[in-house]
Parts: sequence; structure tokens; C-alpha cells
Amino acid sequence: MSRYLLFCNDLLRLDDNPLLCLPSDGDAALAVCILPQHQFSPKRASARRRQLQLGLLHDFQQRLAALGIPLLLRSGDPAVVLPQLLQQYQLVRVVAAEPTAPEEYSWAAGLNWHWLDANSLLADKLRPDLYTLPRSFTAFRQQREPELQVLAPQQTQPSILALNKILSVTDVTELSDLPRPEPDQPLPVALAQQLPDGFGHWQQQRESAVLARFSEYIQQHLSHYKLSRNALIGADFASFLSVPLSRGTLSVRRAWQLIRQHELQFGQNESSYWLRFELLWREYFRHLQRKHPLAFFCRSGLGLHQVPGTASSAGEALQRWQQGQTGLPFIDANMQLLAQTGWMSNRGRQNVASYLMFQLGCDWRHGAAWFEQQLLDYDVASNWGNWAYIAGALYSAPRSFNALKQAVEYDHAATFTSLLLGAPQTGNHRHQPYAQPNWPAPQAWQWQQYLQQLRAD
Repeated sequence: MSRYLLFCNDLLRLDDNPLLCLPSDGDAALAVCILPQHQFSPKRASARRRQLQLGLLHDFQQRLAALGIPLLLRSGDPAVVLPQLLQQYQLVRVVAAEPTAPEEYSWAAGLNWHWLDANSLLADKLRPDLYTLPRSFTAFRQQREPELQVLAPQQTQPSILALNKILSVTDVTELSDLPRPEPDQPLPVALAQQLPDGFGHWQQQRESAVLARFSEYIQQHLSHYKLSRNALIGADFASFLSVPLSRGTLSVRRAWQLIRQHELQFGQNESSYWLRFELLWREYFRHLQRKHPLAFFCRSGLGLHQVPGTASSAGEALQRWQQGQTGLPFIDANMQLLAQTGWMSNRGRQNVASYLMFQLGCDWRHGAAWFEQQLLDYDVASNWGNWAYIAGALYSAPRSFNALKQAVEYDHAATFTSLLLGAPQTGNHRHQPYAQPNWPAPQAWQWQQYLQQLRAD
């Protein structure tokens, strides 16, 4: 007989959850989730992201309780709480979804851990060899195509979940020392109309709601993903998978399977391929962080290129950027969207990151840390990996974006910028840079370059 502690932190779902399939007859298992106090401190997680996590943890507890399975919810340092639980319930092994961040690997120090790579497309025999992992995403993708195989999702059956109990479920509320989530912070009406129904509310990020919405998206909107994916806002321009994937309420393997099933029925097209392409980017950063765990958090990264900005540079420039008060409307609109919703489009993220590094001269790690605190879909490998990628801290050279040119191309009528910032304060066009009190206006050459781009269009 084995005695397991099932550490469910990154697997808040019943579908494709190998932890729940692990115990067999005669085994004893205790399911546990711990809210890491350090990771969810106000410095590293906004109130909105904390409330989302609390809601999903309590919902997962209730779903397991309906199957007669207790889930213990705790708050604290996993490196401290886990040994205490092992001793209290006489358990000998911790089983968990394998992470990517060094911080989470450190929780295993001195304990008997068993990792299951449950949140990757390529796991078990399909897992890449880190020593020979390609130096670029393109090489990684080409290495796996055209016949890319991914691990098939597991269908967890209630009969499999009939574990031998350690805890009594007579009163589930006794199994939690976490506070209940407070009421969701309502989004401004104008923004709520431009995002999926209930976006940001933990009820809409539960497993059943996510699967229902993604199935609907595949049927009704996947066909235009290739054309719409560079939009800045909208209820159906993208899949919005990033939040449930980051929170563990949706299996990336299930998402991949649903896309492939659609392709087998209706044929592959550029849009369906491109959505799987984006899931592969996520996969690449997961394995790249495991290969270079410290480079993702060091300013120079791998040391192959000169990164922009000044080491540890912060100050007023960083604060203006965080507050959406740089004087460049396109950048400010994206930062205001992040502050009000906890989300930003991929196009917006690339531009605000580039602007912080190249135009404001700030250390890219300050931007990555701000995104960590603000984003509802925060994922350590994707967030820090994308920032390091744009900064040139990994294998490729730094990537600079002309934010004014991007504004013209992706928000030509200034619809998005006006939605977030309202009527222009100065100038004859919404994208014109403007001066903030006690803050220098963007350089004149930028505005001249922007006018030339308008004339070219």
C-alpha cells in the first residue's frame, strides 16, 4: 500500500488530472491545495488575481466533495506546510504536476516527490531532451512537424476517484483555512461589452464553463483566428485560453485534442493551425525555462546579446508606464486595459514591453514583475520567457517595436485607444503623443515618423 499526498495546486480540474488517477485499491491519498503566501502577496499578485485563485480553489474543493473526496485547502509556504501534513497524516510521498520555475522545485527539498508533467503537450516519452533543445522556436516547431504527436488527455472517471479517505468529509468547511473570495471587482461597462461574458470572474474560469466556451469558440469563431488574432480587444477575436491554462482548470492536451477533432471533421486551415502554433509557443517556453531556469530572471539572461535599458532602472519612468501615463496614447491605452481588467492582448504586450525597454530605458525585469502582479493569466514560463525573448536575454537578438507605427497598423481608427482613454487631450488625432504634467513629451521625431506613416497609408 502507498500513502500519497496529492498536491493539486496546478491541476484544478477533473478532466486529464493524472493525480486523481494515481491511487489504486489499497492506497491512501490526501488531496491538498496550498495558496503560497509569498507568490500571492500584494507585491506579486493583484487583489483581482488573488480573488480569482481563491474562487477556483473553493470551487474545486466543492466538485471533489460531490464525489466524496475531501480537498484540504491551506495557505502558507509549501516548503513548510507540506512536511507538516506528511507527518500529521503519515504520508510518504508527494505527487504533483511538474512545474517550470526554480521557486517551485525548491519546495521538494528533502521530501520524496514524484513529478507528473500534467500541463505540457510533450510529456513522458514525447518530452524533449533539454540538452538538445533547439535554440529557436522555429527549429523546435520544425523538429516536431509535420506529424506532431502530443500526449493524449486522460478521462478521469468517478469510479477511479473512489480513494481511500484519510480525512472526514462530514463538514468540508473545516478542511480550509483560506478566506472565501470577495465579490468580483466589476469591469467598466464599456470594457465588459468588449470581452467574453463574465471575463475575470472565477465562476467563468471553472472547468465546465471553460470547456463550454472553448467548444463554442471552435465551432463559431476559430475560422477567423488567423485574421483576428492581432486585434486589441473584442469578445471573440481570440480563444482566451490563457487564463484557464495558467490556472490549471483546462488541460492543454484537451484543448489541442478539441482543435484536432475539429480539423479532422472540417479540415485543417490556417486559423486552426495558428492556434495550435500558439500552444506550441507556450510549450517551448516551458521546456526552455527548465533548461535555463536562472536565465529567465537575470537581466543579461544567457549573455549572448546586449539587452536594452539600464540595470535595475526604475523610478518615475517605470511608474508612468505602470499607470498608463507615458504620453503615448497607444501604450497608455494598453496599460490602462491591464490595470482595469488584468488582461492585455498579445499585440499590446509586445508593444508595451518594447516601449519600456527601448524608449524608457528600464530594466525588462521590472516589466515582467509588473505583469506577474497584474495578469490574470500569469504563467511563470510564458510571462518571463516572453519578456526575456523581447529583451534579447535568450538566444535571439532584442526585438524592438515602433509603437506609433503599430498603433496605425492595428488601431488605425483609434477605436481601441479612444475606448480606454476617451477624447484626445491635445492634437488632431487620437494617437498623437501628448505631454503629461512634469513629464517630457515624446520626442518630436517620433511624431514626424508617425505622420509619414499616416501619409503612406
